[in-house]
Amino acid sequence: MNQPGLSFDSFYSLLTIILSGVTGVLIGVPASSYLISSGAINPTLGFFVLIFFGLAGARIGYLRRNNRAFFYLSFFAVLVLSSLIGFSFVDTNH
Repeated sequence: MNQPGLSFDSFYSLLTIILSGVTGVLIGVPASSYLISSGAINPTLGFFVLIFFGLAGARIGYLRRNNRAFFYLSFFAVLVLSSLIGFSFVDTNH
């Protein structure tokens, strides 16, 4: 029987695109932060830099949406990058 909703392949493709977009944003966070803190760009433009990185990541994910290895690579990259960014905000000077 055909049930309504997303099929596994459609869900898998959509999740690959989303994960690669999040990976792009996480890659763009240090670049945008550096450009804002150095005074090279204003914060509004820094937000657009993040959007650009996210869209570039989503585009790459769209092109590789049926590649299982890319899905796992994107998932691993999100875990590693979010951990690195999260630990960079931890105050070690108690």
